[in-house]
Amino acid sequence: MDVIRIKFHQEILDLRNLILFYEAEFKLHDTFMDTPTTKEELLILELSETLKKFKLSKLQYNYNSIIISLYGSFERFIENCLITYVDNLNNLVNSYKNLPESILKNHFTLSLSLLNKIEQPKYGGPLTKEDVIKNLHTCININEGYQLNKDAFAQHTANFRLQVVEESFSHIGINQISQKVLKVESFINYSNTKLGLSESSELIPNESFQILNDLAEYRNYVAHGITSEIIKNDILIDYLDFFEAYSSALIEVLRKDLLYRELEATGIELGEITDVFKDGKVVCFKTNNQIINKGDVLIGKNKERISKATITKIKLNDKEFDSIDDKDNYEIGAEINDSFKKNYKIYLLKK
Repeated sequence: MDVIRIKFHQEILDLRNLILFYEAEFKLHDTFMDTPTTKEELLILELSETLKKFKLSKLQYNYNSIIISLYGSFERFIENCLITYVDNLNNLVNSYKNLPESILKNHFTLSLSLLNKIEQPKYGGPLTKEDVIKNLHTCININEGYQLNKDAFAQHTANFRLQVVEESFSHIGINQISQKVLKVESFINYSNTKLGLSESSELIPNESFQILNDLAEYRNYVAHGITSEIIKNDILIDYLDFFEAYSSALIEVLRKDLLYRELEATGIELGEITDVFKDGKVVCFKTNNQIINKGDVLIGKNKERISKATITKIKLNDKEFDSIDDKDNYEIGAEINDSFKKNYKIYLLKK
């Protein structure tokens, strides 16, 4: 999931730089040189004179490119989130019949829809009609060792407005995803800062996600050649800030959901943390007669949070071990590559 977020954020950064470039470009419009004396000055004057000839049209072209590029990046981001989530779930859940009900309900219909679109450039590449049919066969007849048509869940017939995003994620078992995004701490902080709200203020979906709906609308205007008011660059920067915050929060919702799925599928309860050191990077707990190895993965959770970490060091009675046997309920100290809170309950993920 982090790869998807990083890619989208890089595209947002590129758009920030493009806006800065456009602003620098238009500063040349006001450049005045009486008599250019160097080749560089002559080129600047030539560019300035060219810009003067179609200044308003250039502003429109610049705006169009930002809107189309931002929407295109956002659309790919949502599609990649859907596909990657389904792929992760496919790897976590061994039996097709144990998948979320919404996936079982929608997979067949969406796969048939994908069959009709498979030759379109958007769905081209290595995926073939035979692959889609073969995958359906594994789900219907084999059950275990199945393969979902993950690309089927990324299909949509309308631009990604708030309602379309909601519907798309409901198909993969995540209902009211916007409400979940509103509860992510990073998005709360962003919203409070941007809107000047107090920490106790309640965020409202339609207000908080208006920019998302606006972008889809502006994208339609540009795509269909409808003349509309050009949004100023500082407002476009605000749009970029929103999508950066929104995408981070959305990834956090998906990451958290997958952790709960992974915990349900392979987690073994060890018990409560007895102590923490080094800001939660060292945790003490009882092994519950389980074999614990360096490199094992732990999940820690309380009522609000869930985290995943790998054991990098194990100590028992002040001695370092690579592995702890299952002959007793030992209390050990484990150094991990993330921070756990003292009120977490610890689970060991089976390999």
